[in-house]
Amino acid sequence: MKENILVATDGSHTANKAVEFASEIAAKFGSNLTIGHVLHRRADIDELAHMAEAEHLIKHAAREAPAEYDTPPATMGALLADMQSGAETARLITLIGDELLARAERRARDMGVKNVAQRSVNGKPAKAILDLAEEVGADMVVLGHRGLGAVRTLVQGSVSQKVNQHATCTVVSVR
Repeated sequence: MKENILVATDGSHTANKAVEFASEIAAKFGSNLTIGHVLHRRADIDELAHMAEAEHLIKHAAREAPAEYDTPPATMGALLADMQSGAETARLITLIGDELLARAERRARDMGVKNVAQRSVNGKPAKAILDLAEEVGADMVVLGHRGLGAVRTLVQGSVSQKVNQHATCTVVSVR
C-alpha cells in the first residue's frame, strides 16, 4: 500500500474532503501523511477573501496580524486593506496558511492518522504540489477536483488536471 501520502489543501470545500479521504487511507494503512498548502502570494484578492471567509479565518488572522484592531474587520478584503505594507500582507497570508494546515492536521489526527507533517510552499499551485510530492517521496497525491480558482480554471486548466498529467505517482482527485 501507499507509504507516503501528500494531500494538498487550499481551504476549499473539496480540499477539506480530500483531507478526509487521505486521512482515512493513511489511518487505515498506517501511512505517513503530509498536508501541503501552496501560499496564495499571487492569488487574486477574491480567492483569498473566499478562503478566509469560508473557513472563518478572519478573526484568527486579525488576532495574529501585526495591526491592532478594536474589532476584527468583517471581511478579508477589509483586513487586507488595513495592512500597511507588503510584509504585513505576506505575514497575513502565511498565518492563514498555517491555520489551514493546523486545522487539517487536527482533522487527520482525529481520524486516527499517527504520522502527520505539514508543509507550506510558494509557487504556482500545480508545480508547487508536484515539487512537494517529489520532496516528501509521495507515492500518492490527493487533492480536491475544484479549489478556490474554479472560475479561472476554465481558461487556464485546473490544478488537479495538471498534477494528474505530470505526477510520477498515483493521483486521486476528490469531488
